[in-house]
Amino acid sequence: MRSYEQKGAIKQMALVYVAVFFFSAAYSIYGLIMPQMKEAFGITVSQSGWIGQFQYIGELTALLVAGLCISRINRGALLNVCLVVFSFLLLGFGAAGHFATVLVLFALMGVCSSLINLSASSMIADNYPEGRGKYLNLMHGIFGAGSVIGPFLPSLFGGLEWYATYRMLALLLLLFAVVYALVILPVYNRGKDGQDRERGKKREKKAAYFMLLRDRRILLLFFLLVLCNGQQCGYTMWIPTFMQESTESASLAAGSVIAVYNVGNAASRLCYPLARRRWNERRLLFVGAAAGAALFVMGTMGAGRNGLLITGIGCGLLTGMIMPTLLGRACDLCPEQSGEATALMCMACSLGAVVIPWICGRLMETAGGKIGIQTLPVCLLLIAALSQRHWMSGKEEEGS
Repeated sequence: MRSYEQKGAIKQMALVYVAVFFFSAAYSIYGLIMPQMKEAFGITVSQSGWIGQFQYIGELTALLVAGLCISRINRGALLNVCLVVFSFLLLGFGAAGHFATVLVLFALMGVCSSLINLSASSMIADNYPEGRGKYLNLMHGIFGAGSVIGPFLPSLFGGLEWYATYRMLALLLLLFAVVYALVILPVYNRGKDGQDRERGKKREKKAAYFMLLRDRRILLLFFLLVLCNGQQCGYTMWIPTFMQESTESASLAAGSVIAVYNVGNAASRLCYPLARRRWNERRLLFVGAAAGAALFVMGTMGAGRNGLLITGIGCGLLTGMIMPTLLGRACDLCPEQSGEATALMCMACSLGAVVIPWICGRLMETAGGKIGIQTLPVCLLLIAALSQRHWMSGKEEEGS
């Protein structure tokens, strides 16, 4: 690790984790304030679904472009700029007079979210090559903690209107961005010459962006992340509907299942370093995915509301660490192109967030809730099987 990295790595990573926490808290509350937005703009339920679609358009567009140039960009500065832009976008909601403006703002938020995730993940992967999986799990665990706390922020701010809540979060993010710039950017500037020389070497060596997918191991990881993030998004999207239709649960009970699932996800990622001391990545992925699938089937086929609560936190604990572990593995395979590898894997996550929930919803509509919802454990079983194929193809030793 270079001298400027040794001096600033701890401060840098700590502030990156704080940035991720604030960002995830702000990003996770729009579902809670959706009823207020619907009332404010007079939109229907189907129109409110456009918000998610515009976000994903923004995310995918950003990843397609950023993957071409991420290795040439100062990622610390990129993260800080995106935090500032994200803050102004939150402030912009207070001035939005039309729903079309809100959609544009959410699309731009999708751009910022992709770039924040990409820059933070690739910075961690570069600074800690010896423990990418551990530190990426920690980052996503903190993201999960922010997502759990985020929905409570409107209450903590005294029950403010939705746009006032966004304004408060924007001010907090702007304040943090100033601190981040004062602490981190000087560290990057001192190491700029060394970084430029190293990036020049990387440009000579690196293949085209999408050519990484010619490596079958990277292609398989791409597919695994489509399945992984797809089943997680499918869970949060369709479990409330499944509970209300199958167990006649109230929306509060359904929301509780999502809450405990997110808590389990965050705990899984934060506890990953402890689990990694006993088991290697290959075994962790197999046990987590296979056991998560079995628990999900048992919970949805016969358990009542309380059983689904237990299933929710259990599935979160078993499967939460899968996505950051796969992301770290991709960076391990492409150490000279960790930024491009991260962009590809984030693209897989965004693709999965669209495709898998759509398949699950269609099956629930045509074959019934109990059949359609089993799309999600099928994804987990595929992850369990294909992850073993991936690690075997890498010819890794059992204890690696």
